[in-house]
Amino acid sequence: MNKLNQLLFKKIDADNLSLFRVLFGCVLVYDMLYLLKNDFVFQCITGPVILFKYPFFDFIEPLSKSTMDFMNIGMALLAILILIGVLTRWALVLFLISFCFFFLQDTTLYNNHLYLFALITFLMIFLKSDVKYSVQNYFRKEKKEPELIPQWHLWILRFQICLVYFYGGLAKLNPDWLSGNVAHQFIKNSNLSASMQTLEVAKFIAISGTIFDLCIPFLLLFKRTRWVGIIAVLIFNITNNSYLFNDIGVFPTFMVFSLVLFFDPGEISGFFARIFGGDTDKSKPRKSKRKKKEKAVPTVSALTAWNTKKTIVSGFLFSFILFQLLVPLRHYFMTYNPEWTGVGQRFSWRMKMQTHRPDVLDLKVLERNSEVKSDVDMRSYLSKNQQAHFFDDPRNMVQLAKKVKEDAMKQGFKDPVINSSTTLFFNGHPSQYLVYPDVDLTTIDENSTEVEHWVYPLGDQE
Repeated sequence: MNKLNQLLFKKIDADNLSLFRVLFGCVLVYDMLYLLKNDFVFQCITGPVILFKYPFFDFIEPLSKSTMDFMNIGMALLAILILIGVLTRWALVLFLISFCFFFLQDTTLYNNHLYLFALITFLMIFLKSDVKYSVQNYFRKEKKEPELIPQWHLWILRFQICLVYFYGGLAKLNPDWLSGNVAHQFIKNSNLSASMQTLEVAKFIAISGTIFDLCIPFLLLFKRTRWVGIIAVLIFNITNNSYLFNDIGVFPTFMVFSLVLFFDPGEISGFFARIFGGDTDKSKPRKSKRKKKEKAVPTVSALTAWNTKKTIVSGFLFSFILFQLLVPLRHYFMTYNPEWTGVGQRFSWRMKMQTHRPDVLDLKVLERNSEVKSDVDMRSYLSKNQQAHFFDDPRNMVQLAKKVKEDAMKQGFKDPVINSSTTLFFNGHPSQYLVYPDVDLTTIDENSTEVEHWVYPLGDQE
């Protein structure tokens, strides 16, 4: 128990966490303003003909466009409050609720970095992230020694960032990725020169990216290798953002900002003290200057005895960590290929693991026990964003089929059957069916993870 007490509740300087809050707030402000600028509410929520619902979250329905635009503006203001450290916990709670309400509207809006932002926001509700670099701390009436925070406040965020890297690397340990086929599909649309868009370059990117993801948590966590890790993170994210991918938004910037979490407590305040607040009088003895600096940067305080509050905190941390460790592995018990079947693919840090390119789009409405049929233009039902991510999960096809059935019955069909002979190029594989052409998609339960009887097996195209 003493070791656990030392690991979690030793008091440390709050600089890392507080500076991270500021940087995270900047990212959130940018993201919310980006949504407003691109009319995200209409383009992705209120405008589309159909929204593809998450299992167990199908009760979430959009509000009016004006109301959701107002919420978007409110989220931007909440992000500013988080950035400057005013009513921080309330701002984090309200932002998280609004953020989840927005992005649980449609499965095609899913993005790993949005999931990460939601998790970070959730965690920061329980952290003292406004102890420093905050407006409310600046105007605090009673000036006293800088407040210290329990060590777990820093370590839980480190864990979350390291998990993203490491599980991202684990996901890449599969033939499609290591062969370079997936990366090759991406670099064909990248900023790399034509001479660099080869399978050999793609294979190098795939293997080096896997090694980076698996190794970087350990490089950052150990002091002797920390600067190697920091330089590697900078190179990796700048390369991804500038040359390889054009659809990853602020994710590379956020991962660079997260590096502040991996400095030792007190290093950041020591750096700021030297740059902005250090004693510039060189006539003073060096020894006294050092003593003054050490006094201004407290890093550790005595531990208090174990109590009920610490037991509750430890239980919360254990539950959160266990959940984060197990959920990304659930596909091993559910499906043979999460990228192809869509089962267990989300909330698992399986980043850039799939490419779907439609070959033949085919959706038909047939009158049961009749020769009457009608072709459906799938694209007429899908927004631009939905078209880009529709095939990430075959269960979206089921939801679309049920919408088409409703429309067909309004047009005079009495007992319509919906079939699809759609074929795709997946991860460089030859074109093949997505679903069995003779299955009535409207009979499928879109919330079920048992998809083998209607999703066509990968590689079994005749």
